[in-house]
Amino acid sequence: MSLKPTYLIELDPRKNYMRLTFSGYMDHATLDRFEQELAAAFERMPLEGGRPGDYLLLNDARASNVQSQDITARFQACIAQYGPLVRRIAMLMSQSPLEMMQAKRVQAKRVAAGHGTAFFLSEEDALAWLFGDEDDATTPV
Repeated sequence: MSLKPTYLIELDPRKNYMRLTFSGYMDHATLDRFEQELAAAFERMPLEGGRPGDYLLLNDARASNVQSQDITARFQACIAQYGPLVRRIAMLMSQSPLEMMQAKRVQAKRVAAGHGTAFFLSEEDALAWLFGDEDDATTPV
């Protein structure tokens, strides 16, 4: 796994869909850039054909590493800031139990509030749930 922190933000405004892909160990400088680019990405998402609360987000952390507590807290705050705009978040994870535990901790407040967040090992399963009509309750891995 790459130690260099990288991320990619991809948008599909026609589907109200955003994909975040992470790899490596995040640092504060990289997270600063990510937060700025994520804000700009949400600003580019159109409201026609959708409304705040209709966006779908896939967070691909399969190539990421377990992050430090301060980075995890910052990421949690960043995602929470956009919570009202997002209907469902599919968390695509590696098979690492420690990474899965950390991801579930990041999403715990969203899940507790009844928002749709689910964790997956398969991209196919994640996308099927994300774009499906199933209940927004958390889906176990």
